[in-house]
Amino acid sequence: PKRMQLGARLAVNTHNMGGRFVESVKNARWSMRPQEAGDGLESMVEFQVQIKGHNKREYEDKWQGWQNWTDEKLATKLTKDDQQPVLLLPARWWPDTLPEFESGGWWQRPHKRVRCRQCKCSLVENPSFKSSKCHGCGKQMKTKGKRPEGIVFTNADPRYAGKLDDPQGGDATMLMQQVREVMTVNQEMTDESSWIWLTSEQMGFPLRSEFANENHGEAGSSKQCNDQRTDQTACFLAPIITDFIRNTKRELYDEKLEDALEMLDLEWSKDDDTKTQCNRLNTSPLHRGNASNKNGPARVKRQMQWEAPSKPLAVDDPLLLPEREVHAEIGINWFLDQEIPKGGYVRILAESLLWEERLGKTRIRTTEGLTTCMEPHRGWTIASSSWNFLRKRWLDREQELITVIQEETKRTEEKEEAGYRSPTWSILRALQKINKAKRLEGEAIMSAPPFFQSAGRGDLKFWGEDDGPTVVVWESLSESEQEQWLEKMGKSKDWVVWCRSRKKDEEQRPFEVDGKEIFSNRSNQTKAKAKAGETVDKKGGKGQSVRWKAWWRQGNIKCAVSEEYASCWVHQDCHVADVQKAALKKAAGVSGGKDECQVRLKGREHDYWMGTEVGMLGGYGFQGQVTAGDGSDKQGKMGAGYNNLRRKKKKQQCKVGREEEGSSSNRPELAAFFLALRDTLIEEPLLYLCDNQSLLKAVTRWIGEGGKATLVGAPDADILAAAIEILRKRIAAGTATFLVKVKAHRGEPANEGADILADKAISDPKVGKEWCQRTNRAVFTWRKPCREAGKVTYQDRHSTFNNSVRDAIRRGAAENEVQKHEEKLTGVWRQMSTLRRRYEKWCKGDDIEDCTHKQRYEESYQSMVKVLQQNTWIDDRKFLKSCVRARAEQGNINHPAYGTWTADFMLRQNESRAFLGKYLNDPRVPWRHKRREMMAIAGIIPVAKWLAKIKQRSDVSCRLCKRAREQRGASTENLPEETYGHINSAFCDGM
Repeated sequence: PKRMQLGARLAVNTHNMGGRFVESVKNARWSMRPQEAGDGLESMVEFQVQIKGHNKREYEDKWQGWQNWTDEKLATKLTKDDQQPVLLLPARWWPDTLPEFESGGWWQRPHKRVRCRQCKCSLVENPSFKSSKCHGCGKQMKTKGKRPEGIVFTNADPRYAGKLDDPQGGDATMLMQQVREVMTVNQEMTDESSWIWLTSEQMGFPLRSEFANENHGEAGSSKQCNDQRTDQTACFLAPIITDFIRNTKRELYDEKLEDALEMLDLEWSKDDDTKTQCNRLNTSPLHRGNASNKNGPARVKRQMQWEAPSKPLAVDDPLLLPEREVHAEIGINWFLDQEIPKGGYVRILAESLLWEERLGKTRIRTTEGLTTCMEPHRGWTIASSSWNFLRKRWLDREQELITVIQEETKRTEEKEEAGYRSPTWSILRALQKINKAKRLEGEAIMSAPPFFQSAGRGDLKFWGEDDGPTVVVWESLSESEQEQWLEKMGKSKDWVVWCRSRKKDEEQRPFEVDGKEIFSNRSNQTKAKAKAGETVDKKGGKGQSVRWKAWWRQGNIKCAVSEEYASCWVHQDCHVADVQKAALKKAAGVSGGKDECQVRLKGREHDYWMGTEVGMLGGYGFQGQVTAGDGSDKQGKMGAGYNNLRRKKKKQQCKVGREEEGSSSNRPELAAFFLALRDTLIEEPLLYLCDNQSLLKAVTRWIGEGGKATLVGAPDADILAAAIEILRKRIAAGTATFLVKVKAHRGEPANEGADILADKAISDPKVGKEWCQRTNRAVFTWRKPCREAGKVTYQDRHSTFNNSVRDAIRRGAAENEVQKHEEKLTGVWRQMSTLRRRYEKWCKGDDIEDCTHKQRYEESYQSMVKVLQQNTWIDDRKFLKSCVRARAEQGNINHPAYGTWTADFMLRQNESRAFLGKYLNDPRVPWRHKRREMMAIAGIIPVAKWLAKIKQRSDVSCRLCKRAREQRGASTENLPEETYGHINSAFCDGM
C-alpha cells in the first residue's frame, strides 16, 4: 500500500460537515430526480435548506465589516474562527470545469493560510505541491521576492465528500485579493440563491450504510436492516430535518407527503424512544405508489408525549480548568517582573492589593493607584505614581515632603475653586519642545509632569536645579511669584509662557513687552464664528483642553474644555518652527477626550510609571505579552477592544452583538478578554489587565475541582465558554496566564488605551460585529425615567430578565398604586358644578348661619377657578397636581388628601430618600445638621434606649417627658421609652 503523508486527511466526518453546511430548513417536496427500484423514503423526499452564513438579516453587517479589515486581520479571522463562513466559488472562474450539481459554483470554506506560488499565466498554486511545474501551462514556476499570502479553501458540500483529488471536490488556493472578490460575490447574492434542495444523505446524514445497500435484497425487514446498520455506522436523520418536521407548521402539504415526513421522523430520527416504537411496529419503508393503499402499511399516528425528550442544560457546560500547585501569589511571594514559574496554570488577582508603610509615626497607604497620608492634621490623597516619583527625589526628607504636599493640595483646591484648571500634559510637552525646556515654573508639586529635569514655583523647588530654558504656567503663579520670576528672568530669552488670552480692556503683562505671541485660539475661533454668522460670546467660549478639577487626587486623565482662551508667548528673538506651532495647536485643540498616557521607562519618567498600580506589581517587566482589555456600553450599543504593550500595533476592537436582548458592560468586557486570548500565541505567557471584577470572578469559578460552576442561566455563556476553551489549551501547552485587577480611570496606559478602543468600536462603521447569535430567552421592554436639569424624560429599554427588569416591574406597580390614590382627588372636578351653584346661592343669601361652611366652599371654588385659569385641567397629570396644591393651600385639612394618612406621608413632595443625598451634599446645610441626620440613619442617636443597648445607661424612660411632668407637678410614673421616634412624635411631653 502507498504510504500516506503525515497529517493527511484519510476520512471525512460527513455529520460534522453537514452540520456546518446547513443553516435552516423551510420547505419539503417529492424528489424531482428519477427513482430506481428499491429506493426508500430517504431518497424520495427533498428539503429546501439555506447555506450557513447567508442569512441576510444576521450576517449583512458582519460581511460589510470584514471587507474593511486588513489582509492580515481578515486572513486570521477566516482561518481561525470556529464559525467559518461557507462561500460560493463561482463556476465562471473555471470555465473548463462545470459543477456536478445544480449550484452556480462550489460551496467551500477557508481552511488555512499559505504563502502562494503564482505563475506567469496567473495560476496560483499551493506551495505544498512537490512539483515545481505549473499545472496550467506546464512551464517551470519561478518565484522572485516574497511570496504573496493566500488562503486554501476546502470543500464544505457533503455531496462532494471524498473527492479530494477530483476537480469537483478538491481544494482551491486564492490570493487575498481573490478572497475579497469571492466575498463580494457572496455578499451580492440574492437570498434565493442560498436556498437549495437536498436529501438527508446529501446533507451528510445517509440513512443506509454501504453494507445495507450491497445486501438490500437479502434484508427481509427494516429491523434486520437496522441491526446490520448499527454494526457499520451511525445512521439517522439530519437533526435539522427532525426539528423541521416536529416544530414547523405545515398547511400546504398533501396527505402523502405528510405521511412520508412522519414516517421519516418515526423511523430515522435520533430519538431512542421513537426508534424503539418504530422497531416494534416492524414497518417497511413506504413507496410513493402505495402511500395511500389500504392494503399497505397503516398510517402511524404520532403519539403526543407529556414531555419531550430532553437533557439537562448543564450537559453542555465545559469541563473545569485544572489547578496546578504553583507557589506564585501575585504581590505577596512573587512579582510579575520575576522569572515565571514553569507549568500551565491560570493565576487571578481579583482585588487590588493594599500597600502600607510607616515613615516615622506617619502611616502611608497605597491602593488602587492612590496614595493617602493617614495623619489627621496632614492628610492628603494623590496619585501613587506622583508619590513614588517625588519620594525618590526627596530622599531622607520624607516628613518635609509630606508637609509640602499637604500645603500644596490645600493651595491647589483653593485655586481650582476660583476657576483655575491645569493644562494638559500634551500641551506642556509641546511647549517643552519649542525651546527644549529643562525647567517648569508653576503648577503644584503633585501635578507637575515628570518629563522636566527640574520644576518649582517661586522659592519652592519641587526637584532639580533652577536653571536652563523654562516653561512658565502663568496663571498657576501668585502675584508675588510672578514678580519673582520676572526678576529672575532678567535678560534671558529662553522662556515660553502659557497664559490666558488677554482681553482688550486689560493691561499689558510684563513679559509681553519683549515677547511675541506665537499661538492664540481666541482669534481663530472668533474669525470662524464671524464667518459662520454666529454671535461671539464676550465672556469667552470653548478654548483649549484642560485637566478636570482634582485630577491629581483621582489619577484621572480625562480632559475637559476650558471656558477661557489661551495663548503662548516667547521672546521676540526666539524663532519657532511651523512644525512646533502645528504640534502646539494640535495639543491645545478642543477634544474633551483623554490626555497623553504612554509608558516611558527611560530617564526620569521611570520612577513615575513604576509607582502605578501595575508598576508596583512588576507588570512592566513581565517576561511575556502584556495586554489589557475593556468594554463599553453606550445607548444600547456595545464595543470591545484590547491593546498590547509589547507590540504597539497589536490592537483589535469589535462591536459586540446580541444587543436585542439588552446591553451590559460585562458582555463587552468578556469579548475583549476573548480577543486578547485569541490573538496571543498559545506558547506565549500572557498578562491580562482588567478593570472588571465580575469577569475575574466568573473565570475563577472555573478553576480547580469542587466548584459549582455552570453556564446555565449565564447571560454571556457563549463568550465565556469560548474563553475557557482557550485557557484549557494554554494550560495543556504548559503556558502560564495571569489575570490582574486594575482600577479603572487611574491613568494606567494599557487600560486607558483599551478604553479608547472600546469607545471607538461603537461608532466606527468599519469595525465588524461578533457574537450575534440570539438565545431563546424572553426579552422585556419598558420605559426608564431619566431626570436631567429638573425634567423627567423616558428612554426605551429592553433586556432579558435581570435586576433592571425586576426594578421596572416594581416601579410600574408603585406608579399604578400612586395613580389610584391621585385619582381620588379628581372627585373635586366632578363636584365643581355643584360647588358653583351652592356658592352662588349662598352669596345671594344674607341669613346664612353656617359661615364656616360657606367659607370652606368659597375657598374650594376659588381654587378650582385658579386651576381653570392656569389651563392645567386639560392635562390629567397636571390637574391632579393642581388638586393636591389646592388642598395643601386650604390648611386645616381634617381628612387625608390621598385617602389615607400613610399615602399622604409617602407621596409628600421632597420627603423621599431620593432627596436625602441632595440634602447631605448641599453645602448650605450646617455640618451639625448633616451629622445628626447621618446618626439618625445609622440608628446611633444617643437616646436612652440606645445608651442602654451599649450598657451606658440602665433607665430607658424618656428624660424629656420626666422633666416636663416635674415642671407641671404631674406624676412621673409609667414614662414611655426614650427612642428617636418617640422624641420626634407628638406623644413626647417635652417637645
